[in-house]
Amino acid sequence: MIRNLRLIILLLTGFNAAFVMAQGVYDKPVYLSSCIRVNSLGIMALDTLQSQYILKGTRIWRNISLESPENRLIFNSHKPCKEVCFFEILKYGLLELNLKAFTDEDFSRQPKTLLEGDKLQSTLYHTDTLTETIFDANGESSMQKRVVSGFFGCADIRSLLLKEDWVINNYSGRMDKYLIAIAPMVYSEKDKKLVPLFWIYYPEWAGLFSLFKAHNIYSYEEVNYATVFEKRKFVSAVSKESNVFNRSISDYKRGYDAEMESERIIEKLRNSESDLFEH
Repeated sequence: MIRNLRLIILLLTGFNAAFVMAQGVYDKPVYLSSCIRVNSLGIMALDTLQSQYILKGTRIWRNISLESPENRLIFNSHKPCKEVCFFEILKYGLLELNLKAFTDEDFSRQPKTLLEGDKLQSTLYHTDTLTETIFDANGESSMQKRVVSGFFGCADIRSLLLKEDWVINNYSGRMDKYLIAIAPMVYSEKDKKLVPLFWIYYPEWAGLFSLFKAHNIYSYEEVNYATVFEKRKFVSAVSKESNVFNRSISDYKRGYDAEMESERIIEKLRNSESDLFEH
């Protein structure tokens, strides 16, 4: 609670730079300091996961595809001071507030995986080689490679990967969902697939997320990014459930079968709650 209060005071009073550009990291100057909204709900208080409250549970990974029109409205809308792109808030927290990001989802390995200084800057920076067709004066075409470099922006983020614990509370008998970590996913030319750019520990960032308004695709009620994550106001699919082989769904299912497997896992978790009261 004290940390959250300090965060509000720092956000409202502590910045000298009017525009959050951070030496070219941001594609457009976003006046985030003046966009901060201390809503009537204040900072969202997070429940702490204590071992004595856990009857049983599992860990899952959920994928929020930003190719989905609904998710683009939530996370990639860019209306200055109205709906700020989610990735801009991540960069803002990293470069202005010195919040932490990691190269790995296993936070027990810090500080080995902590991103800071030049390592953080290089993670946010990318270089691509583009092949272009050019024409000479005679109309003859030729292929030419051009190197393009710059910092990652909202358009480069393909999806968000969430790491969650779904546990049955030993006292209430309810299924409680705890969001542990979030990773923005980018396409890697080297690996030919989506890879995490970095991982953030959600409880550390929830206070910042609660200060920025997000688009609500389900109603006209105003929500912030913390509310979006806590109340699952997005479209997602399970990409992995904890297992002894450490396999993702994509490792053994494809296409429609992968969608059905995702639904099967969710249904199994929901039934585990109701099965406690079966007579």
